[in-house]
Amino acid sequence: SITHGATGLEFCHKLKTINDARSIRQHIMANFEKAVRPTTPLEEKQRLLTFVVCGGGPTGCEFAAELYDFLTEDLKHYFPKAVQQMVRVVIVQSQDHILNMMDSVISEFAEREFARHNMTVITNSRVQSIGETTLRYSTKHPDGSVTQHEIPQGFVLWSTGLSLAPFTKLLCERLPGAQKNRHAITVDEHLRVKGVADGSVYALGDCATVEYPHLLGSITELFDSAHHAGSTEITRAEFRVFVKEAAAKYPCAANHLFTLERDFDSFDTNGNGRISIDEFEHMLEYVDSKLTALPALAQVASQEGVYLGHGLSRLAAIYAGDEDARMRAEASPEARRD
Repeated sequence: SITHGATGLEFCHKLKTINDARSIRQHIMANFEKAVRPTTPLEEKQRLLTFVVCGGGPTGCEFAAELYDFLTEDLKHYFPKAVQQMVRVVIVQSQDHILNMMDSVISEFAEREFARHNMTVITNSRVQSIGETTLRYSTKHPDGSVTQHEIPQGFVLWSTGLSLAPFTKLLCERLPGAQKNRHAITVDEHLRVKGVADGSVYALGDCATVEYPHLLGSITELFDSAHHAGSTEITRAEFRVFVKEAAAKYPCAANHLFTLERDFDSFDTNGNGRISIDEFEHMLEYVDSKLTALPALAQVASQEGVYLGHGLSRLAAIYAGDEDARMRAEASPEARRD
């Protein structure tokens, strides 16, 4: 995990192995057992039942939601209601929203759901240190000022992003010119590791990040391919053909390119039914702005695995000269999405 300069991570739980999960469950049960004792002071009970998740990404938010359900639904059969009412789940996020790598609709929905269940989401805040019984964090305000806070806690999960495993770090060091990302292996839109000349090495899942092409960097080439010779603007019909060809060339941008086709009139600022080079530049800027890194989710890894599996199957069939196997692979639904 990435530390972000915070100290005291030895007091935090991680979420990577089965042993981590067992340790988390044992810690939770021990806290409830201590909180239910009549000799435990009220403030200590409140501290024991305050669970903090550092990181508002997909893993942190999913864990916080599952933790809340476990604390309020499963454990209610074993501990008195008075103890249940003291449970507090807190998420500390450094950005202005949780799930900031996803669409704003998803982020806002998650925040509303957490608020509805009285879960606390602290944004624009960075954890400074974790102690055995406290957590310190700083909050940056819109005016640029920073305030320091400290909250008592009985449990902390650290989920603030991934760092390179030893093997992936070694691979990146062997390809210094092409591998500049400090957190993942950079791959192209076909999951091939950047820097490997023959394209024979692939990476997918949490260890990899897709480097999308910047269409704006090829604006002259793309614009010239879209309009007929002797014309300086692109007609609606020409743009429709361009979108289909560009979507096939840049599959990662296909959805956004088709959006341009639907919103043709909004980019045609002078309303003449044609796209000039300046209007075309705004279109490509829009597409580039939408090409963000995919979140580190199991669903993404699964889709990448299916894509790569069918791609390799087609290659194997081609090299083996098995025309029937190649046609079956290309006819599969997954292959049609490649």
